Amino acid sequence: MTTSSAQDSGTPILPNISGGDEVYNMIMREIEIDLTTDNVSLMTEKYKDEAPEEKKERMERYKKAFATFTERYKEYQNKQTGDIRSFGKKLKTSVETKATATESDELANLESAMSEL
Repeated sequence: MTTSSAQDSGTPILPNISGGDEVYNMIMREIEIDLTTDNVSLMTEKYKDEAPEEKKERMERYKKAFATFTERYKEYQNKQTGDIRSFGKKLKTSVETKATATESDELANLESAMSEL
């Protein structure tokens, strides 16, 4: 079912659930581009001539970046959990509404058939 046909039918749309690398990179890209999965393998070459003091500063920056990542990842998880719960509630309501409508139609048809007897 496409997004528009799901929306047209009143069925809620499942939230987008990204994979691990995708989520990690999405968050880390905003914090420290060096620490994305694409760039980690390039660090040896990029920093081969780095002075010890510069390396120490960079490691401190990375430490802070991982702490920030942890906070933002928790926020991301909380949002995803909320989105999924909301989806579940909307889906339940949608199913109940459709079931009630179907039952009402069936009862009306049955009443109509009985009145014709």
